[in-house]
Amino acid sequence: MAKSAFVLLQLESTGAVVYVEDVAGANYPEETAVIDAHANAYRRLRNAALTTEESLELIGRVKAEYS
Repeated sequence: MAKSAFVLLQLESTGAVVYVEDVAGANYPEETAVIDAHANAYRRLRNAALTTEESLELIGRVKAEYS
């Protein structure tokens, strides 16, 4: 999968849809494998993300280091 920005939408009418933007332009891939790959990437990002509290703590520590 190329490095790109994407938006993953879960629609009642069609199921998962992905909008992908990169240096070449933007598109809505229709291949199930491509949609699934972006859905998996999104799940991995969500799983790796800090909680709100952890994010605030990290921001506070970084702020203190540079203040």
